[in-house]
This record gives sequence, structure tokens and C-alpha cells, in this order.
Amino acid sequence: MEIEIIEDNLDKASLSYLKPHIGARAVFFIEGRLCLVHYEKTHRYTLPGGGVDEGETLEKALKREVLEETGYQVTSLKPTVTLKEYFTDSIWHHHFFLCEVAPNPKGQSLTDEEKERGMKPVFKPLEEAIDIFAFQESDNRYQTNINKRELMGLMHSLE
Repeated sequence: MEIEIIEDNLDKASLSYLKPHIGARAVFFIEGRLCLVHYEKTHRYTLPGGGVDEGETLEKALKREVLEETGYQVTSLKPTVTLKEYFTDSIWHHHFFLCEVAPNPKGQSLTDEEKERGMKPVFKPLEEAIDIFAFQESDNRYQTNINKRELMGLMHSLE
């Protein structure tokens, strides 16, 4: 399934000169709780995952990102939805996967920037995670869009 989100009053054809940023995000549960990544410095949340490097497959990127951010190894990947976002200055293609993980975490392997942001895996009941993405306010100008994206990806991954 593919969903397109286009910024108000924007014609996506006018953005043909922009190269999309490609990302992969994981939806997985440990003991009935959803894994989220919490940025302690800004008190924001996302699903685990991140950018796909040049020449990397979606699956390889997802496995790498989940391991780096949470310490967990993805053992099963089921593609669920792709969200394509169009903004005046960028295009984003986020691929969501429903995953299973190996039971024993290996430990995070964060970049200096991620350490600076205070990235930590947290596990929340599904209802609380939905509330975070649906209702949490932020001073970050992009956070409302990020929350909507994560909520849509999560809900379509659980269908």
C-alpha cells in the first residue's frame, strides 16, 4: 500500500528536481509493548529506523538502523505501507515494516549526533504510543508531521 501526503497548495510535479530521501521504519513489540525511540533532549518519539544509504536495500537499512538505535536484531520483515511526503523543500519516502526481533538485545551503537540527542529505546503500551503520536505537542516545526507519519505507518502496519 502506498499513501501520498502533499503539503497544502503544492503541486508535486513542481518538485521533480528533488531527489527523495528514502527511509525504513520498524514496528515491533517486546512483551506486548511497542518499541519507540525517545529523544530525551527534545522529548520526541519515533518508530525505530532511519535513512537508507546509497546502494543499500530497504531490508538491510532497516536491520542496521534497528540494531543501532535499539540493540535488537530484526529477524522477520513484512512490508506494510509506504508513505510519500511532499514538501516545498523535500520529498520523503518512508517504508514501514512489521517485524519480529531476536529476544536478546546486543546494545545500541549510536552516532555522536544520536548520543547528543539522547536517543533511547523505550517500550510503551500500544494505546500510549498512539496517544503520543496523535496528541503530543512540540516546539519542533516538523514534529507534527513526523507524529502524523509515524501514526499512519503504525496503524497501517497493524491492519
